[in-house]
Amino acid sequence: MKTLFQVMNNKNKPKLVLKDIKDALDNQGFRTTWNDPFMKWIHPDWYVDKKREVVDCTRLYIYDLPFPKITPFDFTSAAVSVGDDCIHFDLTIYYCKVMENVVDGDVYDEHDASWAPKIATYFEDIAMKYSLARDIEHDEYIEDTLWGRFPIDAPDKVLPLMRMVRERYREWENRNIC
Repeated sequence: MKTLFQVMNNKNKPKLVLKDIKDALDNQGFRTTWNDPFMKWIHPDWYVDKKREVVDCTRLYIYDLPFPKITPFDFTSAAVSVGDDCIHFDLTIYYCKVMENVVDGDVYDEHDASWAPKIATYFEDIAMKYSLARDIEHDEYIEDTLWGRFPIDAPDKVLPLMRMVRERYREWENRNIC
């Protein structure tokens, strides 16, 4: 039979792991928040009232990601959440403004034929190294997401992954400046 301490320790472990990930990212200069920066960007009126901000510390967002403008996206962010047995990571590229003049799904076709392959190529080595999968949603806006899961005992995977995203951008920037 588990003691009360063991039960409480198990219950708090996901939040403690997430807090450790946040501290490590913050210390490396990544911008993090407990609130969804995309929703704050797309629905700013909803967030005007500070009382509406949600701070339940169950999902950490990383915003202002270093990412080149290789496609007509509007916003990027990453998110980390921790469950009882795994850490879930996703990096999402949002396309919103291109949806304003959609005619018979031509934007979806262009995304699938042109933009998605560019994103796949850009993130190819990162996706392979961290076993990340892709998911694309065509809704009121396009969400192009790279996601993966890590064992809960491997929170040290998130920081190197984000460092690799940052380094990929620096390489791309240096290659395109010269």
